[in-house]
Amino acid sequence: MSTILNIDGEDYNQYFSQTLDSTEYIFHIYYNPRNEGWYLEIYDADEYDSTSSDNTDAILLASRRLMPLGNVLKETYVDDLPSGALVCVSTDGTAFDELEPVTDGNFGYGNDYNLLYFTEDEVTEITEYFEELDEED
Repeated sequence: MSTILNIDGEDYNQYFSQTLDSTEYIFHIYYNPRNEGWYLEIYDADEYDSTSSDNTDAILLASRRLMPLGNVLKETYVDDLPSGALVCVSTDGTAFDELEPVTDGNFGYGNDYNLLYFTEDEVTEITEYFEELDEED
């Protein structure tokens, strides 16, 4: 079963701890008003120091913009990141071709978009399901 990250869409600069694949990470989610986008950073919880203004050594994933149905872990080359897919999903059932950008007012718990984490096994299962559907067509 996927893991829902309950993001507060009204907090424009938030840090929180999240365990994925039995590993604890520090997430930093922030809103950039210049380009009206939400961004994600992931830190190694063991290296992260909440009292420090510089956690460069702890960062695993820096400033990834959240896009509709985008897997922020795709094309990352850091072994310490979760092995599954962290996807910004539409929670209101909007069709793929009608998706709006992830902006202020539509992201976070209770809004149009939220982050879901799918384990590597779940990704494989979903992929195989859609491949079977393609074969039927």
